[in-house]
Amino acid sequence: MNALLLLALALPTTTQDPSCGNWSAGPDVIVGNLTDIGHYGAVGAVSAYSIGTDACNFGDTPLVWQEGNNQHPVIAQHMYRYEGGRFEQLGISWLKHGFGALANSTCCTCQNPNDLQLLGVGCSDPYDASLNGDQDGWFGGYWGGLGPRSEVDPTTGDFPWPYTTMGQSGDNIYKRLQVQTAEMDPNTHPNARYFAEAHYVSPHDCAAGNQHNNASHRQVTPVTFANDQWVLSFSSDTTRMRSAIYAWQEFDPGVTLSVVDDDGRMVLGSNATDNGDGTWSYEYALYNMNSDRSIGAIFIPFPDGTTPTALGFHDVEHREDPWSVDDWTPTISAGDINWSTDSYSVNPDANAIRWGTLYNFRFTCDAAPTNGPVYANPFKPGIGIVWTFDAQVPGSASGCDAQSYCAVNTNSTGSAAALTNIGSTSFSANDLKLIAGPVPDQPGIFYFGPDQTEIPFGDGYRCVGGLVRRLPVSFANGGNLSYDVDYNANYAAGVITAGSSWNFQAWFRDPAANGATFNLSDGLHVTFCP
Repeated sequence: MNALLLLALALPTTTQDPSCGNWSAGPDVIVGNLTDIGHYGAVGAVSAYSIGTDACNFGDTPLVWQEGNNQHPVIAQHMYRYEGGRFEQLGISWLKHGFGALANSTCCTCQNPNDLQLLGVGCSDPYDASLNGDQDGWFGGYWGGLGPRSEVDPTTGDFPWPYTTMGQSGDNIYKRLQVQTAEMDPNTHPNARYFAEAHYVSPHDCAAGNQHNNASHRQVTPVTFANDQWVLSFSSDTTRMRSAIYAWQEFDPGVTLSVVDDDGRMVLGSNATDNGDGTWSYEYALYNMNSDRSIGAIFIPFPDGTTPTALGFHDVEHREDPWSVDDWTPTISAGDINWSTDSYSVNPDANAIRWGTLYNFRFTCDAAPTNGPVYANPFKPGIGIVWTFDAQVPGSASGCDAQSYCAVNTNSTGSAAALTNIGSTSFSANDLKLIAGPVPDQPGIFYFGPDQTEIPFGDGYRCVGGLVRRLPVSFANGGNLSYDVDYNANYAAGVITAGSSWNFQAWFRDPAANGATFNLSDGLHVTFCP
């Protein structure tokens, strides 16, 4: 076994990483370096690549790395492009299955465990591009090979063994990092920057809670055309422990990045560009790093009195059965513009934003940007039905909108309750719906008042001050507390009017938290339009 494992390239020791010695609790695998690029030509209009990787363990415990079962990491490879203010994903690979670990010192001085089934503390293990592009592996896939990502739960790192298609090979692009050849052409994309990304998923790393630093990226450049594909070379050092979406903000400081950690990590990038003619172009990139629930819809609040144009959508075609590649459809409704795929109940294999993928949404309108919430719905069932990101969104000349504020603590669901709204802030439309989640399935109320405050209260913070008014009792269901506000009801009649501003908050029972037995959401400041 030693001779076979030594086929992986051993890289020389490099300068010690600042993380060396400051070990995470438990095993913590990261991508220490993207080492080389494999080229496999093209089939039709699609080119195939592979990316070599050197993994390091920044944890205080050796990482299990066994061949022949499901106790090893899998390795994903991705390609992105930044061009014209847009950051898009161009390609993804199937997953390289690990089969044994060396004891090199690429990142830190290795504490050698003298066991090829463990990646020791501070140790590194290289898999060159030929290994990460090996379709069928050795011994019928018992060692290595590429398998489907649809079988891997990125939140837990679990996957079946043997995996589907183990030991199977195909044409030159089968299972490998596939990119449309034309998308890499520097003649038609002269100002583009390209980024390769590698991402490790390990059940033991996930169990230790260290799975959010497992992706690293490195800039690549097309240098020549050969064998029907663009030949790439690295043009920067590796950026460790950061997904490629962070390169968007690096090259465009006007970009806002917002992170949500729930069953996995998701990042929303947003940017608004002034077109100089009274309109702004809005660009959103929604990246799912490792959420198994995936993302099935996005809602971007939109002011009354303006109409979006030039609606756009971009996804990455993963070319892996059984998942669909159908484009998301946009819908303009009162108060927002949204895109969605089929629901999980309709099609479990719909084109959701699965782990390791990034989708784009864009439009143009005549409303200047402001900071506000963007909402996303999970695709798979689970606790909570709304994720809230901070983003650049269209504002309103009249100032009528809804803005989040105030601190919030986690509740017994393991997350903090965010108060959001669906529908508009138009008084005449009378279609405002308040939603707070995730929360335990317990009774709760919404209330509103004229003042903002931030005072510890129960297990959270009271965010509304002054003379408050309470809405009727609601009962949370599926992790969300909601209520349809009626401006003609006793609690609102003559109080909520066109042009008025009020601060809203949700209060809910939380006996499972073993604290004060209740908690609260953050606050939502709403200005009502005519």
